[in-house]
Amino acid sequence: MNMNKLCMKLMLVIALTTFFSVNMGNIVFADSKTTFNPSDMSSSVTLSNGNLTAKIAGLGNVVRATNSKTSGKWYWEVTIESGTATMTGIGNENLNLEGILLREDYDARFYYQNNGYKYPGKDLYGDEYKETGDNEPVIGVALDMDNGTIEFFKNGKSQGVAFKDVKSMGEVFPVLANGGSTVVGTSTANFGATPFIYDVPEGFTPYDGSSKNNKHILSIEPEENKIKIKEKVSADLVIDNISEIAAEDIKIEYDENKLEFLGFEEVDGMKLVKSIEETDDGELRVIIASEGESNIIDSEEILLKLEFRGIEEGEATIDIVKARVTDGIDMEKDLTEEECHGCIITIEGVNDVNNSGEFTLLDLGIDARHLDKDPDASELSEYNTDIDINNKIDEDDLIEIAKLMLENPSYSPNK
Repeated sequence: MNMNKLCMKLMLVIALTTFFSVNMGNIVFADSKTTFNPSDMSSSVTLSNGNLTAKIAGLGNVVRATNSKTSGKWYWEVTIESGTATMTGIGNENLNLEGILLREDYDARFYYQNNGYKYPGKDLYGDEYKETGDNEPVIGVALDMDNGTIEFFKNGKSQGVAFKDVKSMGEVFPVLANGGSTVVGTSTANFGATPFIYDVPEGFTPYDGSSKNNKHILSIEPEENKIKIKEKVSADLVIDNISEIAAEDIKIEYDENKLEFLGFEEVDGMKLVKSIEETDDGELRVIIASEGESNIIDSEEILLKLEFRGIEEGEATIDIVKARVTDGIDMEKDLTEEECHGCIITIEGVNDVNNSGEFTLLDLGIDARHLDKDPDASELSEYNTDIDINNKIDEDDLIEIAKLMLENPSYSPNK
């Protein structure tokens, strides 16, 4: 082969290899969903829930997400489930993951739950950033890599643009950190794989680049995505992205081994004309009609509320498997699978009263001592007293604790 041609081919291969190695990291394929990265986190971070939930202990410890951005306008949400020192934001590949000085590290941009400040700041305590933090807020993050800004939202309310120098960081990743030395925080991120709790800001796209949040016609939207065994949860049957709809015929399937169906609750303007409940098979069918022209569907509406109770640990799916709609004039059609969206509810086991990891006589004694008190009282903050999950400490809790004691193989009287 001619030596010049061989050299040109080698140079082309090297150029293509370099291009893809540099640029492929920013491409998010349809099946490459963003999660937190178990290979890119502090040793003090524990991941669960498909690597979307991060439990972080220790001051300045960090976890990065799997996918990064260098351009575009992106949105994601972080629900802070426990702890008071979670820091939500972005970081680049230079960000140290172990014990960083959050207020001084310019490889990150954070919103701090504890005091509502933004970091890094100009002084020891950082710059005050609008409102102080709630105990369990939903933090929305609007990252504009085209203009180099990042804006945070707390429970759907904009806190204003926090930083305008994001471009100087280069390639950035969503990150979570812990800002307290004695506090352990647990938070769950949604990068767009499921519907967001709040609206995506105008001009922004879910971080995973998915449009499914905006294109579903029928969806199941639970009030909580994570519950305890025996805890009740309400899920809305929602219609959107369609107009002039007068009636719906919908079939729903749910995991009957993990969820107990409790019933329906109608909403104003919508009549549940007929329901078929085959609870042994986890199947529901509902036929719903709008009550008059004033209630014809023209925008997002709740058609019906479904009530469930968690009965076994694990992830439980609720899916819309068939649906048909009509405008009551001349249109009647079946919806496609892509136009219907279900949900996943995670059901967790109940923690013992004193958080020792097992139910013993001491747990029973604690609830007995505090019978009829408010489980949310400050004096009981270190305990998990509402075992039966009915917002009170009563005899049902005592009975349930005794049952769980008898099921505990390590409790010495059971041996």
